[in-house]
Amino acid sequence: MAAQHVYTRPTDQAATLLEAALKKSVRKGGKLTSADAATAGGLPLREAEAALHALVARYRGTLSATDKGELLFHFPYGLSLPLTKQPWLLRAVDKVKRTVLGVGKFVVRAWISIVMVAYALIFLAVGIALATRDERGGAIVGAVLRVVFEALWWTFHPFSPFAAVNVWDDRSWGRPREKKAPFYQRVNRFVFGPEEKKPDAQELERRILLQMRAHKGRIGIGDVLRVTGLPREEADPLMARLMLDYQGEVKVTDDGAIFYEFPDVRRTVEQGHVVAPPPVWREQVKARPITGNDGGSNWTVTLLNGFNLAMSLVAMKTNLTIDRLLHIIEHWKSVVPVPPLPYDGTPLVFGLIPFVFSALIFALPVYRWATDAKRKKQAAEENGRRAVLKAVLEATGKGEGVTEGKLKGAWQQATGEEPDLSTLRRQVVELGGDIDLEEAEDTGRAPYRFRDLEAEVKALAAERSQASDEEQQVGKVVFASG
Repeated sequence: MAAQHVYTRPTDQAATLLEAALKKSVRKGGKLTSADAATAGGLPLREAEAALHALVARYRGTLSATDKGELLFHFPYGLSLPLTKQPWLLRAVDKVKRTVLGVGKFVVRAWISIVMVAYALIFLAVGIALATRDERGGAIVGAVLRVVFEALWWTFHPFSPFAAVNVWDDRSWGRPREKKAPFYQRVNRFVFGPEEKKPDAQELERRILLQMRAHKGRIGIGDVLRVTGLPREEADPLMARLMLDYQGEVKVTDDGAIFYEFPDVRRTVEQGHVVAPPPVWREQVKARPITGNDGGSNWTVTLLNGFNLAMSLVAMKTNLTIDRLLHIIEHWKSVVPVPPLPYDGTPLVFGLIPFVFSALIFALPVYRWATDAKRKKQAAEENGRRAVLKAVLEATGKGEGVTEGKLKGAWQQATGEEPDLSTLRRQVVELGGDIDLEEAEDTGRAPYRFRDLEAEVKALAAERSQASDEEQQVGKVVFASG
């Protein structure tokens, strides 16, 4: 008798069908079992469970388990994310931000590389010419033009101190001068600050995969928190997506522990033990510096831009328009004093334009300086959060609770400051902690317990001990193309 073929829908198709069926019934905070989803969508149980995992990843849902081993799918936002958490909106905002910053950086680079230096030279030339105006007339103009040409040459040619590498570096003593970034890059850092390193999604995923391989393809949410430092509300949907991408399977034990199996990720031709990635708390978060330049570079940009700012104010005060400058040049050799042209509006080229740009170039680093304390506080809070995470995971690894005093000590050691209790307790709640009332009654101490993480550690230890090394083997080669 021929085997009957069982049709299985693609997960995306099943998720679309299930989402349409549940759209009106699942409210914010709603929970579902696989059987609930199968009944609502008319789907086989396996398809319904796979579709629920896809919806968890899509709508930032979470998982929980009962003492009977039943897996519950929780949707805090229902099946419609709030606007501020919509992936398309976050991507659009990020794209607009990157576009605006990219255009802004291009404009500033052009301004710095050409306009700012050129304005400084023009102001210098005009100032010298006007200050030395006398009977020599044309000779003065020629001399000024030569000064401008020489200044441009010595600014931009390879021997310039503004060049990326100074060819006059003294290497004969075995101490070459430290290679500096090109001048325009240092000015960019002065204006916009150093490049901000954003979390790399691929790097986070790579760390999780290494954690899988190092622990026999069995990991839990605690492992994800350990190597990524993500908030728990982001770790759950991430694991739901990885389970679909890497053919994983979620497991639920009788005591309610949830963990994930990825046996296919273990297959390898490499020999030797896989080293797990370092925990995230070993990496200290540092606030982005104001400029990231050395003092000499900052002073160079400050003096150059300050000169332009001052000269633009002088130009506006003296009404130095292009017409008035041309009028002065036209009557350069005149023996009889020629009255200046009447006031003809605010100077734009020599006045308002360089004033606005120069002021903006100063305004951005001043703003970062004013908000530097806030950035340092945010970095300290992240280091404190990681220290608390370390204390919690170390305690749950031993099956123990952790007191509030110990968490405060971990925070203080990482930041040098006392934690805000509301912030500390909020993190405890986010990690799934609650007060151990039984121990509080017996000993008078009230430690926090993280029962789901403790159960996860226990279940993973048992599963890893039973995992077969055959999962790593690829087998013998029976065919090769070449």
